[in-house]
Amino acid sequence: MANKYLNYITDEHLFECIENLHNSYLRAKANITKSKFYRNKIDTIKLTFDYKFNEMCNLSIFKFSQPFPQNLPIQK
Repeated sequence: MANKYLNYITDEHLFECIENLHNSYLRAKANITKSKFYRNKIDTIKLTFDYKFNEMCNLSIFKFSQPFPQNLPIQK
């Protein structure tokens, strides 16, 4: 199968990844309760305060476990 969507990954592998992600979301959706949902929220007021008063850029407010990828080839 030719690479129709991305030039750095085969379409078959891309579809497998999307299918795995979709299945993971379905499993997570089946295990969610109302109390779990409301426990896992971002404090937007604290986030806004930290952003404004600590002069953070947009990406520095998030803690990445790996370096943020640069210049990824995206096929249009």
